[in-house]
Amino acid sequence: MKLTCKRLRIPTPRTNYLEQREKYFAYMRMRKKPWKLTTKRTRSLLYLLEKLIYEQKKLEDQYRIYLKFPEKYHHRRRVIEKILTQQKEMFTTGTHSVPDRIVSIAKSYVRPIVRGKEIKKVEFGAKVNMTQVDGINFIEHLSFGPEKQHYSLDKIKARIEKNEILWIFFGVHTANAVRIAKRLAQEKLSHIAA
Repeated sequence: MKLTCKRLRIPTPRTNYLEQREKYFAYMRMRKKPWKLTTKRTRSLLYLLEKLIYEQKKLEDQYRIYLKFPEKYHHRRRVIEKILTQQKEMFTTGTHSVPDRIVSIAKSYVRPIVRGKEIKKVEFGAKVNMTQVDGINFIEHLSFGPEKQHYSLDKIKARIEKNEILWIFFGVHTANAVRIAKRLAQEKLSHIAA
């Protein structure tokens, strides 16, 4: 919003962002966090986010002819609005989960998986079910959903879902090529030795 107002050369709308930020930092420094204060902080932060989204929409509607945002901006804003509705739903109902919960603004397609391990109770990212036949890997199933069956690959860091899928396939095929090359070299050595 600051950049939009700066570009339009208008004053930024009044929000309590800095005040809420200081209160949040003071809350985070506390060793013991009482539930009343936690509820109060959550409510005020949800209200602040809702107000910021409203002010940004108002600016965009008012100065539509001067502002052109890329599609990435609109997609990210839709994701933020969906996160806000999910968080408000969890806050009002008192639950800790919602269906298709978004845990990352940048990767809105990734869902959390509860694994029940001591160190990492929750994991994120792609889940791949692979089968190995004669040392060659085959991908049977690839998903980003919350299924618990697919844990065969380590974390892959990519910004877009398509890139993440591409990197997974590239990694699997590279590993297959290395295994085949080692096997051919071993067969060649055993052939020479015989």
